[in-house]
Amino acid sequence: MPLGMKSTKTELSHQEDNQEIKTKNKGLTLFFIEKVGFLFILLSGLMPFVHSFVEREILTEKFFGYPSIQAFLYSLGVHLSILFLVIGVLLIISVVNSPARYKIVQNYLRYSLISPFISSIFYLSWVFIPDVDYNLLAYIFLSLFICSISLIIFYQILRYINTLKLINKHRENVLKDGLSYLKSKLTR
Repeated sequence: MPLGMKSTKTELSHQEDNQEIKTKNKGLTLFFIEKVGFLFILLSGLMPFVHSFVEREILTEKFFGYPSIQAFLYSLGVHLSILFLVIGVLLIISVVNSPARYKIVQNYLRYSLISPFISSIFYLSWVFIPDVDYNLLAYIFLSLFICSISLIIFYQILRYINTLKLINKHRENVLKDGLSYLKSKLTR
């Protein structure tokens, strides 16, 4: 083979390798952006409860126009909740590039929107139920949030185990079919 053809093949091989690396890097970047979006959505459900962890103490001087740090954190948490929810949804939507990927993202969005949904239900209960212990409600929310995330993780693990069982069953069936085929060929 002439030397010129070898270098051309090598150059093509390097170009293909570079293209494959770029494609993998792009996929990792999109995956990272999507996961950051889901994280923002989950955090949006926790933000309104930030003020629950600080005792209400009236300050002598106003803190950014608020009479207490708790009032500031309350306002900040509610507004950050909305901001995080919007940023998370926009990040997730920006990485959807195919109808199949859209279905997967739609499924994950359902799970991740549980956090802001539960948060909004608790906020409505604070508005319409008088004399509520806010700290207790915040702890209940956090425990429900942790339980729901644990259930989702448990469900994903069960799905993974069931998939492994199906794969092993399929392999077993392929082996049985192969052995019966070999046995039929050997007995002839």
